[in-house]
Amino acid sequence: RYYACYNYLRKGKVVCGSKMVNASVVEAAVVDALKTHILSEEHLLELVRLTNEELSKQNGHLAREVSNIERRREEKQGRLDRLFDMLETGQLTSADISQRIQLLRRELEQINGEIAALKARLAVGPIIKPLSKKEVSAYVVDLRNLLDQGSFFEQRSFLKSFISAIRINRPDV
Repeated sequence: RYYACYNYLRKGKVVCGSKMVNASVVEAAVVDALKTHILSEEHLLELVRLTNEELSKQNGHLAREVSNIERRREEKQGRLDRLFDMLETGQLTSADISQRIQLLRRELEQINGEIAALKARLAVGPIIKPLSKKEVSAYVVDLRNLLDQGSFFEQRSFLKSFISAIRINRPDV
């Protein structure tokens, strides 16, 4: 098996002067680079940091959402309080505002339900707990084993899941 430039295959040497490259040589170079550079201790620590940072942002998003909904509740409650004040001072009659009061109460019940649901999610803890270095290390060991001992098709599927292109600048890949 060989890899070749698409233009070389379709249009010939006139369009592309690249040569065909033995697939096993390229694949071995890619796997070696992956194991050496990407699955390194340094990258592992950075991966843990970035992952936990993203998880923290997601958890912070829930807290901000609760805060926003609580502001909506306060605004609705303020409207309801003003209507009651107008009713008590005689500016309006109960016939004038009864439907509006009922609507505001239903809206408040719905908002209170949303707040309770979000607070329950927050109380349980993060949806996805931050990862430890040990947990990520276990995944890295699995990936290394797949690259070392997996079948050709397992290795190829794994590599295709995140490699979009392989550039060859002889002698480097």
